[in-house]
Amino acid sequence: MPCNVTRYGKELSMVKIPSKASAKYLAKKYNKSELYIAENILVLDIFFEALNYETIEQKKAYEVAGLLGDIGGQMGLFIGASILTVLELFDYAYEIIKYRLCRRGKCRKDHKRNNGDKGVALSLDDVKRHNPCESIRGHPAGMTYAANILPHHSARGTFEDFTC
Repeated sequence: MPCNVTRYGKELSMVKIPSKASAKYLAKKYNKSELYIAENILVLDIFFEALNYETIEQKKAYEVAGLLGDIGGQMGLFIGASILTVLELFDYAYEIIKYRLCRRGKCRKDHKRNNGDKGVALSLDDVKRHNPCESIRGHPAGMTYAANILPHHSARGTFEDFTC
């Protein structure tokens, strides 16, 4: 298909020219007979049917470079998300292994050594057997809460927990 095509629509119409009055006028003007004027004179009018035009362009809907860029961007997004998911799974597995090892007693010594900040390590049994004198009254209905329910945190002072 060519790059540029110009098409003109045409319409043909004819009328017997000249009329009697114009044939007399032209015969005098050109010094010819009316019969000669009627057979040899032609009036040609060329005009546009409408003063507008229509352009039809054919373009690629999607360039190859744009397509590759979009595919690469989406792949980067999905690969990045999957790598983060895999790393989160490794982190979760590490935390579970660490928790189970600590439950078996392998890291309780480390907790006792690192409790220089007067924090307390409690088990679930310790929380169940807490002394009611160490509870904090904070609910108007008289409900009590254990003071040392969080391990490694003292009952008084500010509570800070840092996570990344």
